[in-house]
Amino acid sequence: MKHKVAIVFPGSGSQYVGMGKRFYDEYEVVRNTYKQASEILDKDFEKISFKGGVVKQNKIENLLPSIYVTSVAMARVLLDEYHFVPSCLAGHSLGEYSALTVSGALQFEEALNIVQLRSNLAKEVAIKQDAGMAIINGMATKRVEEICRVCSQGEHYAFIACYNSEEQVLISGNNDVLDEILEKVKLEGANVITMIGSAPYHSKLLKEAAEELRGALENCHINAPKWNVISNRTVRPFRSREDIITHLVEQMYQPIYWGKVMQVLRTKSDMIIECGPNAVLSKIIKECTKLEDVYSLDTEEELLKVQDQKWQFYNQINYVGLCLKHIASSPNLCDVQNYPVEDVANMYNKVLDVDEKLTNGNGALTLDIVNQLEQMVQWVLGAKKVQTEEKLERLNEIRALRKSMQLT
Repeated sequence: MKHKVAIVFPGSGSQYVGMGKRFYDEYEVVRNTYKQASEILDKDFEKISFKGGVVKQNKIENLLPSIYVTSVAMARVLLDEYHFVPSCLAGHSLGEYSALTVSGALQFEEALNIVQLRSNLAKEVAIKQDAGMAIINGMATKRVEEICRVCSQGEHYAFIACYNSEEQVLISGNNDVLDEILEKVKLEGANVITMIGSAPYHSKLLKEAAEELRGALENCHINAPKWNVISNRTVRPFRSREDIITHLVEQMYQPIYWGKVMQVLRTKSDMIIECGPNAVLSKIIKECTKLEDVYSLDTEEELLKVQDQKWQFYNQINYVGLCLKHIASSPNLCDVQNYPVEDVANMYNKVLDVDEKLTNGNGALTLDIVNQLEQMVQWVLGAKKVQTEEKLERLNEIRALRKSMQLT
């Protein structure tokens, strides 16, 4: 299995009616997550996510909490059922709350309440300021910045909110300015998408609301993440409670840099899995990083590939365990005086070290390592003077399992 796995979480725009239903039907951990969320906010998340209808689901106050719940539930499947251990995590906008929750930095109940508050605050501003967001595809970032500056006048403005890639940005601001910008970029050949149920996230329209969010965050129990979570704002891992509070507040009213986050993920992982509705992030990651092993759990074909990676991982664990078993349990027919006790113990410890690294997600079996393990087992069996027939039986058991693994 690819041993450096990054997990990413989507934000708004990934929702659809029926999201998470396949996982809800199959996994108890998902059903428990939805039940817990419904009790916390006194909302029926099963109804909102599975059969709430587009209009109800796209209300700001329902949209982001339901994406958050679905994303965390899917990640729990990946970690609890498939036993993946991430090397790092990241989330796009709202997805940062999912990443911090899964990493153990935020508690699920408190984070869900914060996500709801964040949604409510943004909805108030969206209504009061008549503001929202839109996606622009196929235009250089600098050109979009120029058009935003030209169209923004006085107290009405719009600017880039999310730098997703060299040719995709999200803009945020007052709707009259957004409309003007979208007309101009379309005339220059860009493709545009107005985001349904959106609010002006990552813009200074939410500066005052962000300070109210800070007060709520300061009352939360926040821990250091178990695994690195890459910040949308700084493109560096969160390090402390204050770090988390500061950057969650800042990302409410300042732009985020997902394009740079993707490049960091590329250097820190050799496999990326998206947990959340749809496959928005995994598609853009594939396009921008050229990584082959990028999967969305919400895509059935890609879910099967992730499950295949899980079984490869189990086979690798079982292979190392089998090597340990044959070193420890094989009969010692060597006389005590000539038995190399220290050498056999060293061999056992070397194999045990491989087992611990693999189990903790800090290593992976390669063809060279497998060859070395087999040679160590063979050496120990020889040192113990194991009879030829039994020696071959033990080695053949190891070699049979080896054939089931895909090694490089």
